[in-house]
Amino acid sequence: MWLLVPEAHVQAADGSVSGGTALGGSFGSGPDPGVAMMGSDALARWSPGMFTDDRPYDNLFIAEIGPYPLKQNVTFPWFEGTTISSVSSSVRGALTHELSHAFGLPHDFRNDANFHGNIMGNGLRGLRGNFFPGRYTNDTTRLSYVSALVLSSSRYFNSDEGETTKPTLTGVTSGAVGIVAGRIEISFTADDSSGLVAAWLTRSGDLVGELPLAGTSMTTRFSTPYFTAGSANNYSLAVFDRFGNKTSVDTTITPASGPNRAPQPAIKVQSAAPMAGETVVLDAGASTDPESSASVLRVEWDLDGDGQFDTAPTTTKTFNLALPINGNRYILARITDPSNSTAISAPLALHAHRPFVEITRGQVMGTTYVSWTSKLGFVYRPQRATNLLSWVFTDVATQLGNGAALQQPFILPGELDSEFYRIVFSRANE
Repeated sequence: MWLLVPEAHVQAADGSVSGGTALGGSFGSGPDPGVAMMGSDALARWSPGMFTDDRPYDNLFIAEIGPYPLKQNVTFPWFEGTTISSVSSSVRGALTHELSHAFGLPHDFRNDANFHGNIMGNGLRGLRGNFFPGRYTNDTTRLSYVSALVLSSSRYFNSDEGETTKPTLTGVTSGAVGIVAGRIEISFTADDSSGLVAAWLTRSGDLVGELPLAGTSMTTRFSTPYFTAGSANNYSLAVFDRFGNKTSVDTTITPASGPNRAPQPAIKVQSAAPMAGETVVLDAGASTDPESSASVLRVEWDLDGDGQFDTAPTTTKTFNLALPINGNRYILARITDPSNSTAISAPLALHAHRPFVEITRGQVMGTTYVSWTSKLGFVYRPQRATNLLSWVFTDVATQLGNGAALQQPFILPGELDSEFYRIVFSRANE
Protein backbone atom coordinates (compact mmCIF):
# COMPACT_ATOMS: atom_id res chain seq x y z
CA MET A 1 0.00 0.00 0.00
CA TRP A 2 1.49 3.30 -1.12
CA LEU A 3 0.61 6.89 -0.22
CA LEU A 4 2.34 9.40 -2.50
CA VAL A 5 2.44 13.15 -1.79
CA PRO A 6 4.23 14.90 -4.69
CA GLU A 7 5.43 18.41 -3.87
CA ALA A 8 4.00 19.94 -7.00
CA HIS A 9 1.49 22.63 -6.02
CA VAL A 10 1.82 26.36 -6.75
CA GLN A 11 -0.18 29.28 -5.33
CA ALA A 12 -1.02 32.19 -7.64
CA ALA A 13 -1.37 35.85 -6.61
CA ASP A 14 -5.18 35.59 -6.60
CA GLY A 15 -4.93 32.90 -3.92
CA SER A 16 -5.74 29.98 -6.20
CA VAL A 17 -3.75 26.75 -5.97
CA SER A 18 -2.82 24.54 -8.90
CA GLY A 19 -1.20 21.11 -8.81
CA GLY A 20 -3.55 19.62 -6.22
CA THR A 21 -4.25 15.90 -6.53
CA ALA A 22 -6.58 13.36 -4.95
CA LEU A 23 -6.43 9.86 -6.43
CA GLY A 24 -6.56 6.26 -5.28
CA GLY A 25 -7.15 2.79 -6.66
CA SER A 26 -6.74 -0.96 -6.41
CA PHE A 27 -8.28 -4.12 -7.83
CA GLY A 28 -9.11 -4.87 -4.18
CA SER A 29 -8.77 -8.66 -4.21
CA GLY A 30 -6.84 -10.69 -1.66
CA PRO A 31 -3.26 -9.38 -1.40
CA ASP A 32 -3.64 -6.91 -4.30
CA PRO A 33 -1.60 -3.72 -3.72
CA GLY A 34 -3.11 -0.26 -3.79
CA VAL A 35 -2.03 3.35 -4.18
CA ALA A 36 -3.30 6.74 -3.02
CA MET A 37 -1.97 10.18 -3.97
CA MET A 38 -2.63 13.58 -2.39
CA GLY A 39 -1.26 16.94 -3.49
CA SER A 40 1.29 18.74 -1.32
CA ASP A 41 -1.19 21.57 -0.59
CA ALA A 42 -2.83 18.99 1.71
CA LEU A 43 0.23 18.72 3.96
CA ALA A 44 -0.32 22.03 5.72
CA ARG A 45 -3.99 21.26 6.32
CA TRP A 46 -3.06 17.98 8.02
CA SER A 47 -1.51 19.98 10.87
CA PRO A 48 -3.21 18.87 14.12
CA GLY A 49 -3.97 22.41 15.30
CA MET A 50 -5.96 23.20 12.16
CA PHE A 51 -8.52 20.47 12.79
CA THR A 52 -10.28 22.62 15.42
CA ASP A 53 -9.28 26.10 14.20
CA ASP A 54 -12.64 27.77 13.54
CA ARG A 55 -11.27 31.04 12.16
CA PRO A 56 -12.39 32.01 8.64
CA TYR A 57 -9.53 31.22 6.29
CA ASP A 58 -10.19 34.20 4.00
CA ASN A 59 -7.14 36.55 3.91
CA LEU A 60 -5.01 34.33 6.17
CA PHE A 61 -1.46 33.38 5.18
CA ILE A 62 -0.28 29.78 5.35
CA ALA A 63 3.37 29.71 4.33
CA GLU A 64 3.31 25.99 3.48
CA ILE A 65 0.59 26.67 0.89
CA GLY A 66 2.15 29.78 -0.64
CA PRO A 67 3.20 33.42 -0.24
CA TYR A 68 -0.22 34.96 -0.88
CA PRO A 69 -3.31 35.33 1.32
CA LEU A 70 -5.95 32.62 1.07
CA LYS A 71 -9.10 33.64 -0.76
CA GLN A 72 -12.57 32.35 0.08
CA ASN A 73 -13.94 29.98 -2.62
CA VAL A 74 -10.77 30.51 -4.67
CA THR A 75 -8.01 28.80 -2.71
CA PHE A 76 -10.38 25.96 -1.76
CA PRO A 77 -13.75 25.00 -3.33
CA TRP A 78 -16.92 26.43 -1.79
CA PHE A 79 -18.10 22.97 -0.74
CA GLU A 80 -15.16 22.65 1.69
CA GLY A 81 -16.59 25.41 3.89
CA THR A 82 -15.25 28.73 5.13
CA THR A 83 -12.95 27.96 8.09
CA ILE A 84 -9.53 26.52 8.69
CA SER A 85 -11.26 23.63 10.48
CA SER A 86 -13.62 22.85 7.61
CA VAL A 87 -10.90 22.75 4.95
CA SER A 88 -8.66 20.72 7.28
CA SER A 89 -11.49 18.25 7.87
CA SER A 90 -12.12 18.06 4.13
CA VAL A 91 -8.55 17.22 3.24
CA ARG A 92 -8.19 14.70 6.07
CA GLY A 93 -11.39 13.07 4.88
CA ALA A 94 -10.04 13.10 1.32
CA LEU A 95 -6.92 11.28 2.49
CA THR A 96 -9.05 8.60 4.16
CA HIS A 97 -11.23 8.41 1.04
CA GLU A 98 -8.28 7.87 -1.31
CA LEU A 99 -6.68 5.30 1.01
CA SER A 100 -10.02 3.47 1.00
CA HIS A 101 -9.87 3.42 -2.80
CA ALA A 102 -6.44 1.88 -2.35
CA PHE A 103 -8.12 -0.88 -0.34
CA GLY A 104 -10.45 -1.41 -3.32
CA LEU A 105 -13.59 0.46 -2.26
CA PRO A 106 -15.69 2.29 -4.91
CA HIS A 107 -17.73 5.47 -4.47
CA ASP A 108 -21.01 5.28 -2.57
CA PHE A 109 -23.35 8.29 -2.69
CA ARG A 110 -26.40 6.65 -1.10
CA ASN A 111 -27.48 8.15 2.24
CA ASP A 112 -24.84 10.78 1.57
CA ALA A 113 -24.61 14.56 1.92
CA ASN A 114 -21.81 17.10 2.11
CA PHE A 115 -20.06 16.87 5.53
CA HIS A 116 -22.57 14.18 6.61
CA GLY A 117 -22.44 10.80 4.91
CA ASN A 118 -20.14 8.16 3.46
CA ILE A 119 -16.35 8.30 3.55
CA MET A 120 -16.62 7.09 -0.07
CA GLY A 121 -18.95 9.97 -0.91
CA ASN A 122 -19.27 13.65 -0.03
CA GLY A 123 -19.56 12.84 3.66
CA LEU A 124 -15.76 12.51 3.78
CA ARG A 125 -15.56 16.23 4.61
CA GLY A 126 -17.32 15.70 7.93
CA LEU A 127 -14.43 13.73 9.48
CA ARG A 128 -13.97 16.33 12.25
CA GLY A 129 -17.37 15.34 13.62
CA ASN A 130 -16.08 11.82 14.29
CA PHE A 131 -13.26 13.12 16.47
CA PHE A 132 -15.14 16.06 18.01
CA PRO A 133 -18.87 15.26 17.78
CA GLY A 134 -19.74 17.53 20.70
CA ARG A 135 -18.19 20.46 18.83
CA TYR A 136 -19.28 19.71 15.24
CA THR A 137 -22.67 18.19 15.90
CA ASN A 138 -23.88 18.20 12.29
CA ASP A 139 -20.75 16.62 10.80
CA THR A 140 -19.92 12.94 10.53
CA THR A 141 -18.56 10.39 8.09
CA ARG A 142 -18.76 6.61 8.05
CA LEU A 143 -18.12 3.48 6.07
CA SER A 144 -21.32 2.35 4.39
CA TYR A 145 -22.59 -1.08 5.40
CA VAL A 146 -21.24 -2.93 2.38
CA SER A 147 -17.85 -1.18 2.57
CA ALA A 148 -17.47 -2.28 6.19
CA LEU A 149 -18.65 -5.79 5.31
CA VAL A 150 -16.05 -6.13 2.56
CA LEU A 151 -13.20 -4.69 4.66
CA SER A 152 -14.05 -7.14 7.45
CA SER A 153 -12.61 -9.89 5.23
CA SER A 154 -9.83 -7.80 3.69
CA ARG A 155 -6.35 -9.30 3.80
CA TYR A 156 -5.07 -5.97 5.13
CA PHE A 157 -7.15 -6.23 8.31
CA ASN A 158 -6.81 -9.93 9.12
CA SER A 159 -3.74 -11.80 10.29
CA ASP A 160 -4.70 -15.09 8.59
CA GLU A 161 -3.29 -14.86 5.07
CA GLY A 162 -5.36 -17.80 3.81
CA GLU A 163 -5.58 -18.92 0.20
CA THR A 164 -5.74 -16.74 -2.90
CA THR A 165 -8.27 -18.65 -5.00
CA LYS A 166 -10.99 -16.27 -6.16
CA PRO A 167 -14.69 -17.14 -6.01
CA THR A 168 -16.53 -18.19 -9.13
CA LEU A 169 -19.35 -15.98 -10.36
CA THR A 170 -21.79 -17.26 -12.99
CA GLY A 171 -25.30 -16.75 -14.29
CA VAL A 172 -25.19 -12.94 -14.15
CA THR A 173 -28.24 -11.33 -15.77
CA SER A 174 -27.61 -9.33 -18.95
CA GLY A 175 -29.49 -7.88 -21.91
CA ALA A 176 -33.12 -6.77 -21.96
CA VAL A 177 -35.05 -7.16 -18.70
CA GLY A 178 -38.50 -6.28 -17.42
CA ILE A 179 -39.33 -4.03 -14.48
CA VAL A 180 -40.69 -5.83 -11.42
CA ALA A 181 -42.47 -3.69 -8.79
CA GLY A 182 -40.57 -0.67 -10.08
CA ARG A 183 -37.15 -2.36 -9.87
CA ILE A 184 -34.94 -4.54 -12.06
CA GLU A 185 -33.52 -7.85 -10.87
CA ILE A 186 -29.95 -9.00 -11.48
CA SER A 187 -29.44 -12.68 -10.63
CA PHE A 188 -26.16 -14.52 -10.07
CA THR A 189 -24.59 -17.67 -8.61
CA ALA A 190 -21.45 -17.47 -6.44
CA ASP A 191 -19.27 -20.36 -5.26
CA ASP A 192 -16.18 -20.48 -3.04
CA SER A 193 -14.85 -23.41 -1.00
CA SER A 194 -13.49 -21.15 1.78
CA GLY A 195 -16.83 -19.42 2.36
CA LEU A 196 -18.62 -16.42 0.85
CA VAL A 197 -18.92 -13.09 2.70
CA ALA A 198 -20.51 -10.39 0.56
CA ALA A 199 -21.58 -9.16 -2.86
CA TRP A 200 -21.91 -5.64 -4.14
CA LEU A 201 -23.41 -4.06 -7.23
CA THR A 202 -22.04 -0.91 -8.85
CA ARG A 203 -23.57 1.15 -11.62
CA SER A 204 -21.11 3.20 -13.67
CA GLY A 205 -18.61 2.77 -10.82
CA ASP A 206 -20.90 3.80 -7.91
CA LEU A 207 -22.27 1.39 -5.32
CA VAL A 208 -26.02 0.79 -5.65
CA GLY A 209 -26.53 -2.53 -3.86
CA GLU A 210 -25.17 -4.93 -1.26
CA LEU A 211 -25.89 -8.46 -0.08
CA PRO A 212 -24.35 -10.40 2.79
CA LEU A 213 -23.49 -13.92 1.63
CA ALA A 214 -22.90 -17.14 3.59
CA GLY A 215 -21.88 -20.72 2.95
CA THR A 216 -19.92 -22.00 -0.03
CA SER A 217 -22.58 -21.59 -2.73
CA MET A 218 -25.45 -19.15 -3.21
CA THR A 219 -27.86 -18.28 -5.99
CA THR A 220 -29.53 -14.96 -5.30
CA ARG A 221 -30.29 -11.60 -6.90
CA PHE A 222 -30.09 -7.85 -6.54
CA SER A 223 -33.33 -5.89 -6.87
CA THR A 224 -32.39 -2.30 -7.62
CA PRO A 225 -34.23 0.95 -8.39
CA TYR A 226 -31.06 2.47 -9.84
CA PHE A 227 -31.49 2.30 -13.62
CA THR A 228 -32.48 4.31 -16.67
CA ALA A 229 -35.42 2.73 -18.49
CA GLY A 230 -35.09 2.06 -22.22
CA SER A 231 -31.32 2.58 -22.23
CA ALA A 232 -28.23 0.40 -21.78
CA ASN A 233 -27.03 0.51 -18.14
CA ASN A 234 -23.53 -0.67 -17.23
CA TYR A 235 -23.18 -2.63 -13.99
CA SER A 236 -20.41 -4.56 -12.27
CA LEU A 237 -21.20 -7.31 -9.80
CA ALA A 238 -18.50 -8.46 -7.35
CA VAL A 239 -18.41 -11.27 -4.78
CA PHE A 240 -15.93 -11.71 -1.91
CA ASP A 241 -14.83 -14.75 0.08
CA ARG A 242 -13.70 -14.82 3.70
CA PHE A 243 -10.06 -14.21 2.72
CA GLY A 244 -10.89 -11.04 0.79
CA ASN A 245 -10.54 -12.63 -2.65
CA LYS A 246 -12.79 -10.91 -5.18
CA THR A 247 -14.33 -11.83 -8.52
CA SER A 248 -16.13 -9.26 -10.66
CA VAL A 249 -18.34 -9.61 -13.74
CA ASP A 250 -19.39 -6.63 -15.86
CA THR A 251 -22.82 -6.70 -17.46
CA THR A 252 -24.97 -4.42 -19.59
CA ILE A 253 -28.71 -4.38 -18.94
CA THR A 254 -31.47 -2.58 -20.83
CA PRO A 255 -34.63 -2.21 -18.71
CA ALA A 256 -38.00 -1.97 -20.45
CA SER A 257 -39.58 1.41 -21.07
CA GLY A 258 -42.99 2.37 -19.77
CA PRO A 259 -43.61 0.72 -16.36
CA ASN A 260 -43.52 2.79 -13.19
CA ARG A 261 -40.09 3.04 -11.53
CA ALA A 262 -39.55 2.71 -7.79
CA PRO A 263 -38.25 5.53 -5.56
CA GLN A 264 -34.59 5.97 -4.72
CA PRO A 265 -34.33 6.11 -0.91
CA ALA A 266 -32.01 8.38 1.05
CA ILE A 267 -31.97 8.46 4.86
CA LYS A 268 -30.11 10.42 7.51
CA VAL A 269 -29.66 10.07 11.27
CA GLN A 270 -29.30 13.15 13.44
CA SER A 271 -27.39 13.27 15.72
CA ALA A 272 -24.59 11.06 14.50
CA ALA A 273 -23.20 10.29 17.98
CA PRO A 274 -26.14 10.25 20.39
CA MET A 275 -25.94 9.40 24.04
CA ALA A 276 -27.89 6.43 25.29
CA GLY A 277 -31.31 7.68 26.34
CA GLU A 278 -31.37 10.58 23.88
CA THR A 279 -33.87 11.00 21.06
CA VAL A 280 -32.49 10.99 17.51
CA VAL A 281 -34.27 12.12 14.35
CA LEU A 282 -34.49 9.74 11.40
CA ASP A 283 -35.00 11.64 8.16
CA ALA A 284 -35.92 10.26 4.72
CA GLY A 285 -36.61 13.68 3.22
CA ALA A 286 -33.89 13.42 0.57
CA SER A 287 -35.56 10.40 -1.08
CA THR A 288 -36.63 10.91 -4.69
CA ASP A 289 -38.92 9.30 -7.25
CA PRO A 290 -38.68 9.42 -11.07
CA GLU A 291 -42.42 10.05 -11.55
CA SER A 292 -43.70 11.61 -8.33
CA SER A 293 -43.07 14.47 -5.95
CA ALA A 294 -41.18 13.57 -2.79
CA SER A 295 -44.08 14.95 -0.74
CA VAL A 296 -46.35 12.02 -1.69
CA LEU A 297 -43.83 9.27 -0.98
CA ARG A 298 -44.67 7.11 2.03
CA VAL A 299 -42.06 6.02 4.56
CA GLU A 300 -41.82 3.03 6.90
CA TRP A 301 -38.92 2.50 9.32
CA ASP A 302 -37.14 -0.70 10.33
CA LEU A 303 -35.72 0.41 13.66
CA ASP A 304 -33.57 -2.63 14.49
CA GLY A 305 -32.44 -4.07 11.17
CA ASP A 306 -34.47 -7.29 11.46
CA GLY A 307 -36.24 -6.86 8.12
CA GLN A 308 -39.58 -6.06 9.77
CA PHE A 309 -40.82 -2.48 9.41
CA ASP A 310 -41.87 -1.12 12.77
CA THR A 311 -43.81 2.01 11.80
CA ALA A 312 -46.94 2.56 9.73
CA PRO A 313 -46.63 4.14 6.26
CA THR A 314 -46.71 7.93 6.37
CA THR A 315 -45.83 10.86 4.15
CA THR A 316 -44.07 12.46 7.14
CA LYS A 317 -40.41 11.94 6.36
CA THR A 318 -39.02 12.22 9.91
CA PHE A 319 -39.31 9.93 12.92
CA ASN A 320 -38.14 10.54 16.47
CA LEU A 321 -36.41 7.47 17.92
CA ALA A 322 -35.75 7.32 21.67
CA LEU A 323 -32.64 5.23 22.22
CA PRO A 324 -32.51 2.73 25.06
CA ILE A 325 -29.27 2.11 26.91
CA ASN A 326 -28.26 -0.68 24.54
CA GLY A 327 -29.01 1.37 21.44
CA ASN A 328 -26.81 -0.31 18.83
CA ARG A 329 -28.76 -1.09 15.69
CA TYR A 330 -29.21 -0.86 11.92
CA ILE A 331 -31.77 1.57 10.55
CA LEU A 332 -33.55 1.13 7.20
CA ALA A 333 -36.44 2.86 5.46
CA ARG A 334 -38.89 1.49 2.92
CA ILE A 335 -40.12 4.15 0.50
CA THR A 336 -43.38 3.64 -1.46
CA ASP A 337 -44.65 5.76 -4.34
CA PRO A 338 -48.33 6.38 -5.31
CA SER A 339 -48.22 3.36 -7.63
CA ASN A 340 -47.14 1.15 -4.69
CA SER A 341 -43.67 0.53 -6.07
CA THR A 342 -41.20 0.23 -3.19
CA ALA A 343 -37.48 0.38 -2.51
CA ILE A 344 -35.50 -0.18 0.68
CA SER A 345 -32.64 2.10 1.64
CA ALA A 346 -29.09 1.05 2.27
CA PRO A 347 -28.76 0.48 6.03
CA LEU A 348 -27.27 2.95 8.47
CA ALA A 349 -25.60 1.85 11.69
CA LEU A 350 -26.63 3.71 14.83
CA HIS A 351 -24.52 3.50 17.97
CA ALA A 352 -25.70 5.02 21.23
CA HIS A 353 -22.66 6.35 23.00
CA ARG A 354 -22.19 5.32 26.63
CA PRO A 355 -19.60 7.58 28.29
CA PHE A 356 -16.77 5.73 29.94
CA VAL A 357 -15.65 7.37 33.16
CA GLU A 358 -13.02 6.14 35.56
CA ILE A 359 -13.42 7.63 39.05
CA THR A 360 -10.54 7.32 41.49
CA ARG A 361 -10.17 8.78 44.97
CA GLY A 362 -7.44 11.35 45.43
CA GLN A 363 -4.84 11.34 48.20
CA VAL A 364 -6.66 14.08 50.13
CA MET A 365 -9.89 13.03 51.85
CA GLY A 366 -12.90 14.54 50.08
CA THR A 367 -11.15 14.99 46.73
CA THR A 368 -12.10 12.79 43.79
CA TYR A 369 -10.49 12.82 40.35
CA VAL A 370 -12.56 12.05 37.26
CA SER A 371 -10.62 10.71 34.28
CA TRP A 372 -12.62 11.30 31.12
CA THR A 373 -11.59 9.36 28.03
CA SER A 374 -14.37 10.28 25.59
CA LYS A 375 -14.21 13.30 23.29
CA LEU A 376 -17.92 14.04 22.99
CA GLY A 377 -17.95 17.32 24.87
CA PHE A 378 -20.25 16.97 27.85
CA VAL A 379 -21.00 18.79 31.08
CA TYR A 380 -20.77 16.65 34.20
CA ARG A 381 -22.30 17.33 37.60
CA PRO A 382 -21.66 15.25 40.72
CA GLN A 383 -24.61 14.10 42.81
CA ARG A 384 -24.58 12.84 46.40
CA ALA A 385 -27.06 10.92 48.54
CA THR A 386 -27.15 9.51 52.03
CA ASN A 387 -29.14 6.63 50.55
CA LEU A 388 -29.78 5.42 47.02
CA LEU A 389 -33.30 6.88 46.87
CA SER A 390 -32.45 10.54 47.45
CA TRP A 391 -29.99 12.26 45.12
CA VAL A 392 -28.97 15.93 45.36
CA PHE A 393 -26.79 17.85 42.90
CA THR A 394 -23.76 19.60 44.29
CA ASP A 395 -22.97 23.12 43.10
CA VAL A 396 -20.16 21.84 40.85
CA ALA A 397 -20.65 21.69 37.08
CA THR A 398 -17.68 21.27 34.78
CA GLN A 399 -17.63 21.30 31.00
CA LEU A 400 -15.55 18.62 29.34
CA GLY A 401 -13.97 19.63 26.06
CA ASN A 402 -13.25 17.69 22.92
CA GLY A 403 -9.56 17.15 23.44
CA ALA A 404 -7.64 14.24 24.85
CA ALA A 405 -8.51 12.43 28.05
CA LEU A 406 -8.37 14.76 31.03
CA GLN A 407 -8.34 14.68 34.81
CA GLN A 408 -10.66 17.16 36.46
CA PRO A 409 -10.64 17.33 40.27
CA PHE A 410 -13.65 18.38 42.26
CA ILE A 411 -14.44 18.34 45.98
CA LEU A 412 -17.21 16.07 47.20
CA PRO A 413 -18.84 17.30 50.43
CA GLY A 414 -19.67 15.02 53.31
CA GLU A 415 -18.06 11.80 54.45
CA LEU A 416 -17.02 9.59 51.59
CA ASP A 417 -17.58 6.47 53.63
CA SER A 418 -21.17 7.31 54.57
CA GLU A 419 -22.61 8.79 51.37
CA PHE A 420 -23.07 7.73 47.75
CA TYR A 421 -21.84 9.65 44.73
CA ARG A 422 -22.47 9.51 41.02
CA ILE A 423 -21.66 11.65 37.97
CA VAL A 424 -24.45 12.87 35.66
CA PHE A 425 -23.64 13.89 32.08
CA SER A 426 -25.43 16.14 29.61
CA ARG A 427 -24.38 17.62 26.28
CA ALA A 428 -22.16 20.66 26.58
CA ASN A 429 -24.06 22.55 23.86
CA GLU A 430 -27.40 22.04 25.64
